[in-house]
Amino acid sequence: MRKLLSRLTVVSTLFGCMGETAAERSATKDPANTSSLWKQYRKAKQTDTEPDLADFSYVGYHWGDQEIPTVDWKVFDVTTFGAVANDGKSDKAALIRAIAAAEANGSGVVFFPKGKFRINEKSDAHNQPIFIKGSKIVLRGSGSGEGGTQLFMERHMDPADPNKMWTCPYMIQFIGKGAIGKKSAVVADTRRETRTIEVADASVFKVGDWTVLSLKDNSSKAVARAVAPYKADPSWSAIIEKGVVIDEFHCIESIKGNQLTFKEPIHASVAASSGWTVTQIRPLEEVGVEEIAFRGNWLEKFVHHKSAIHDGGWSALNLSRCVNSWVRNCRFTHFNAQVRAQWSSAVTVQDLLLDGNRGHHAVSLHGTSHSLVQRVNDTASHWHAGGVAGPASGNVFLNCSYPADTCYEAHASQPRWTLFDNTTGGWMYGRWGGAQFNQPNHMHGLVFWNYKNIGKGVPGKFHFMLPHSVYGRIITPYVIGFHGNAQEWAEDEIKVLESNGNPVSPKSLYQAQLELRRAAGE
Repeated sequence: MRKLLSRLTVVSTLFGCMGETAAERSATKDPANTSSLWKQYRKAKQTDTEPDLADFSYVGYHWGDQEIPTVDWKVFDVTTFGAVANDGKSDKAALIRAIAAAEANGSGVVFFPKGKFRINEKSDAHNQPIFIKGSKIVLRGSGSGEGGTQLFMERHMDPADPNKMWTCPYMIQFIGKGAIGKKSAVVADTRRETRTIEVADASVFKVGDWTVLSLKDNSSKAVARAVAPYKADPSWSAIIEKGVVIDEFHCIESIKGNQLTFKEPIHASVAASSGWTVTQIRPLEEVGVEEIAFRGNWLEKFVHHKSAIHDGGWSALNLSRCVNSWVRNCRFTHFNAQVRAQWSSAVTVQDLLLDGNRGHHAVSLHGTSHSLVQRVNDTASHWHAGGVAGPASGNVFLNCSYPADTCYEAHASQPRWTLFDNTTGGWMYGRWGGAQFNQPNHMHGLVFWNYKNIGKGVPGKFHFMLPHSVYGRIITPYVIGFHGNAQEWAEDEIKVLESNGNPVSPKSLYQAQLELRRAAGE
């Protein structure tokens, strides 16, 4: 394994020179602390060769090419459907009627005036979430601060299966459709970080289709490659028995013959002989939640895995099978699971305040691809401060912060290529998540870029393959520019360790990659 152990000092950011184009700056003006890994990435892009790092520049709403809009669709004010702010009575039925009217219209802004609206009272039918199943539906409040809109959840949700603590439903759920049957096999090998793939029959697809590029391979060779340089532990029964599982969500940008060119890069090396497929899906598009303060009633002292109620009885918002969608400018108080994007892509979650009583999850991307979580401030110190689970791929957490006594999430079941970029928070064992049979916590491609440790860290050398434990299994991550409170490392467990103790340039890997892409006109 390659080691880059330079001690570099902090100087100006990568693009600090005025009067030149972005391409000229990125090509010629490197500060003294410029990451060698960044240089290799940039050169690989210039020479059309394979970079060490993934190209994370296509994450978020419309792949970072468009700002999140303030849509001006028809407004469906919940008060015209029977909701009354601040009257102490349930407004759930009125909200459901407003959503149904917006869905029947084909689009709409479900609007909440200022005040407190109640969405899960004792008078409501128990354990029934609020569902949104149409595209172009936005829930919009009148601000998430004092004097704005509050949605209050008075009582918890029970688990759908009492024997499974993780089955408590989220209160508000956007639900798109999954596979719709059109599918084709991949018939040619494809290098990772490229965008074109050849299938047996491209006629079943059209430009603009959303698809999932999938692999399920339980051959011993596939498992060995996936966990190299380690050997699969017999207790990792999920990957050993079910095999390597990759599900990347992609939008078709163009079709030529039987070649599909995706909008986003492919983050895995594709071998046609392994049984890769491309399947059309029908997700929700252009859905959003904005300017709302969500308030739960979770007030107990949190105990991890004590019960289903502790782990997720107060779960607020879930986006499942959604693309080009968003959650922004919201506040979540007294919940134990805040926001989850599940089996989705091109989602942006930004500018959230998470406060109140500590709970289980902050913002989780489960099986989601190419999504961006930025400027999330978790002051509640949730057990998992934000991260990935399932076959997630190519996601970014940018400029997020949480207290010294919590840590990021890597919740097993084969996530790949995750970037924690300019994250500020604690650093410790025991917060990654994931059952023993679903290990490793994270496959290849976990990148920490300019992570600032404000916690105590771990005495001695930090292990990504934790000795004397069945948990704590991350496959050779990248640790670049780790700074703040000092930390030593078990270096043979790291793919690239660079500038330990000092930040590197560029300050943000994602933003530098995005600027480089824009300069190249891609």
